[in-house]
Amino acid sequence: MSLPPAPLPAQAEAPIPYSLMPAAELLPRLAVASVGGVPVRVECPSWCVLDHGAAAPSHLEDVRHEGAPIRLVMPLYNGSETVMVARLSQWPFAPGGGRVYVAVDSDGCDEDAALYRDAALALADQLAAHAADIRRVALQADPAA
Repeated sequence: MSLPPAPLPAQAEAPIPYSLMPAAELLPRLAVASVGGVPVRVECPSWCVLDHGAAAPSHLEDVRHEGAPIRLVMPLYNGSETVMVARLSQWPFAPGGGRVYVAVDSDGCDEDAALYRDAALALADQLAAHAADIRRVALQADPAA
């Protein structure tokens, strides 16, 4: 004698939501840049925060994409100071393919180090180790009054 199949729970009867299309925010968008006074359509990655219409590069090779800045701010006695800024960056029409990299400005002089994935991850590991050392030392300091 066989038993009838058990009914499925009510929640299992509802369809599982899914989409065959990627989320719109992950798709590149088209932007128009004025290059030497000529409008040029540029495929802009989802992470780019630049207003390509406001920039007016002279040459196509000068068109760039830039991500939102990630700032490390140091507290000072009379305020604070940004000591490092990192962001995604790309020069899509540059010779060599326009690879995406992490631009790191470590002294505020707008001289960026171009770190590709492995170098950027190594820097992140060094910063994490440095933060762990600061935490270890901080635990030995007197607490705030």
